Amino acid sequence: MVEGPQTEGNAAQDRQAALSAAELATQPEDLERSDKDEELRYRQATRKHRDNYAKWLLGLLVGQVVVTNAVFVLDGFHVMYFDPVTLRIFVGATIGEIVALVMIIVRHLFPLRKD
Repeated sequence: MVEGPQTEGNAAQDRQAALSAAELATQPEDLERSDKDEELRYRQATRKHRDNYAKWLLGLLVGQVVVTNAVFVLDGFHVMYFDPVTLRIFVGATIGEIVALVMIIVRHLFPLRKD
C-alpha cells in the first residue's frame, strides 16, 4: 500500500516535468533556434544535391567532348568516314548543346538570388 501513493507522486512529478519541458520548448527563442537549425539542414541538403547534379552534368559534358574529339580523330585517320557537312553539323550541334547545358547549370543550380 505504500507503493501506491509513491507511484502516484512519481507520476505527478513526471507530468509536471513534462509540462515544464513543453513550456520551455515553446518559448520564442527555442522556436527561432529550431527554425534556424531546420533552415541550416535544408541548405546543407540542397547544397549536397546541387553538388551531385553539377558533378554528373560536368562528367556528361566531358564525355560528350571526348566523343566529339574521338570522331574527329577517327575521321582524320580515315578509320571512319563522314561527309564534311555532317561533321560541321555534328560539331555545331555539340557546341550549341554544351553552351546551352552550361547556361542551364549556371542559371538553375547556382542562382544569384535567394528563392
